[in-house]
Amino acid sequence: MGALVGFGGLIPELITEAWKAVQANDFVKTRRLQSKIFPLAQAVYQIGQPSGEAHARLKEALKQRGIFSSSLMRPPVMPISDPERKPSPMP
Repeated sequence: MGALVGFGGLIPELITEAWKAVQANDFVKTRRLQSKIFPLAQAVYQIGQPSGEAHARLKEALKQRGIFSSSLMRPPVMPISDPERKPSPMP
């Protein structure tokens, strides 16, 4: 069982409990916890790989849990402007 760091922030109590169950070799409990964790991972990641859409879904889930106050995404970073592109004079 694994988790991405961001996803772990969504359900830290379940991830921590699952890790403790693994450490205790309590695989019955681990499977029970995984049955709760896996559907949430599927809801966030859907295709199995992190993507921009997955980040938006994760932020929405964090908002719904009351961890984030907003699920708004910021736009991609834009290229620098022409004035910024010009080299500054060397002293």
